[in-house]
Amino acid sequence: MTSYLRTLSVLLIGLPLVNSCSDNPPQHARLWEQTIVNAREAYGKGEYSRARDLSKEAVKEARILGHDDFRLIGSLLTHGDCCLEEEKYPLALESFTQAIAVLDNQKTSLNLLNRFQVCAAWYGAGLAHRALGHANDSRDCFIEAVAQCEALRSLPMAARPESVVGDQWVGSLLALSQISRDNKQYEQSHKYLEESHKVASKGFVSSKLNAVFNQVGQNTDETAIRIHQLNQQAESEYQEGRLKESVEIYGQILKLQEKKFGPDDPALLGTLRQIAIYLSFQGKTSESLRNWLLIEEIQKKNFDDPGTQMESQSSIAEELMTLKRHVEAERRYDALVELHKNVSKTEKQLLEYSQVLLCASRNCAALDKLDKAIRLQQQCVDIRAKAFSPEDPRVLDPMQFLASLYMRAQQFSKAERLLRTCIRYYPDTSLPRRVCLRQLATLLSMKNDFAQAESVANQSLLAEEIAFGDDDPRLAVPLSRLVLCEIALKKFREADRNLKRVITISSHTLVDSALLAQAYLHLCQIHASDDPAVADSYFKKSLLAGEMAVVDRTRNAADHKNDVEVLLGITARYAEFLSRTNKRQEAAIIVQRLHFYTEKYKQKFANAVPPKGQHP
Repeated sequence: MTSYLRTLSVLLIGLPLVNSCSDNPPQHARLWEQTIVNAREAYGKGEYSRARDLSKEAVKEARILGHDDFRLIGSLLTHGDCCLEEEKYPLALESFTQAIAVLDNQKTSLNLLNRFQVCAAWYGAGLAHRALGHANDSRDCFIEAVAQCEALRSLPMAARPESVVGDQWVGSLLALSQISRDNKQYEQSHKYLEESHKVASKGFVSSKLNAVFNQVGQNTDETAIRIHQLNQQAESEYQEGRLKESVEIYGQILKLQEKKFGPDDPALLGTLRQIAIYLSFQGKTSESLRNWLLIEEIQKKNFDDPGTQMESQSSIAEELMTLKRHVEAERRYDALVELHKNVSKTEKQLLEYSQVLLCASRNCAALDKLDKAIRLQQQCVDIRAKAFSPEDPRVLDPMQFLASLYMRAQQFSKAERLLRTCIRYYPDTSLPRRVCLRQLATLLSMKNDFAQAESVANQSLLAEEIAFGDDDPRLAVPLSRLVLCEIALKKFREADRNLKRVITISSHTLVDSALLAQAYLHLCQIHASDDPAVADSYFKKSLLAGEMAVVDRTRNAADHKNDVEVLLGITARYAEFLSRTNKRQEAAIIVQRLHFYTEKYKQKFANAVPPKGQHP
């Protein structure tokens, strides 16, 4: 009985588990892990006898560890599988029955993997009973397996259970169809068969079971088999990276499912979800949103539990935010936050809740609702801090965003504390740490604490140099940030050297003209009193770079507005400098240019024009 469930068990087995059983000898955890991996490898090669012996040893090691968790259950299921393949049905039944007993003892604390294991255990027990001729027990086990599979549909975290427990679900339904037919219950047999087609059309079954499924005989539903084949093709296209082709195939599946089940049947949910996700991957946000809204509509018509709509609600809100429909997204996120408050109890649910809080906070920030954004983000940080260590990026990343919110709200002390925490824990040369250094240098400058700002700006520059080298154009911004601190501290020699470095490294490639214009302007300030001729040449270069920035079509609206402000400021200062150095004719020409710029841009950027009286 090969299935994706067993593969999933083995993958999870590979996780480091010693810490979870620290009271037990760690060698037993390592021995169990290696034994079960070897057992699954032997099973995959068809070496069932060896696999059975190894899985029996794995059961012993799991019991020594003293935990009735998925390790013991996975070992029992593997042993049962091997016994089925060797036709040792009493032993198989014993293993599956023990697995069911262990799972039954954990009813109140079953995680998602355990729920998949429940399906496998009941299905395996049904196969063993059937092989031993226990007709009634076999039927009861298959009925329970189907019930457990159907129960997965109500779990938000199990968005597409057919893809994981397809073998158990379809296999149980086919077995029940056969049992009913043997008992001459033909109507019931047909119902089970129809349901098996329905499940198979939404998920994936192994090639072994697929062969059985395709040989059902005169009752075979050609539409269901076609849907199943298309599912396999769509998944294959996705694995090859052909998202567009995969979406087109899922579109064919959707049409067949609508014709077979109707437009509002839950059978459509899995297909609509795949289409929505793959469209989002392609950047087709509006089309993805339409599919998520259809999913939400079908869920409302078929399920009373609002928890089943968590994924679709979250995805709808996310797509709305991407489309900058922030007011609509806010309503969605508010509803999601309230829903999670009532249902999020386990660690996994709380982490999902924290992700909703994170997205809701970002959306509120886009609406400039900073108080609400800060409150939501603080809740996210609190949840993550309890679940992970201080240096975990899942704690630091939302903490860094919270700091940026505090900066926008001008709550500098809180922002500084968070940024220094992030800087302490992020790896030295990592991008997030470099971003935090930039933010902290800016924050300290905003507080007029230029001495500390200079120190942090130097750290930021050093980190960027390590990341990019000494002459990379990306150093222009951290250098300019450092220069502002040096000018404020009257360290003009250091500022002059760093400004010339900005200009030098920027000349090697296409550069931000506005940044270059400001670099030249700072040099003008430094040399205006001691060397007017040099200052005049820098003013001319600054004015030229400022004009280039304004006509740059690649700049967005916010940057363009800032560029206009920079250009007007340069022009006004140049006119004032020329007047002060008794170059009145040249000053008059620059004043005319200033008025020209003012008239040209005052309609488009009214706020960018300097107030009257500021012109020389």
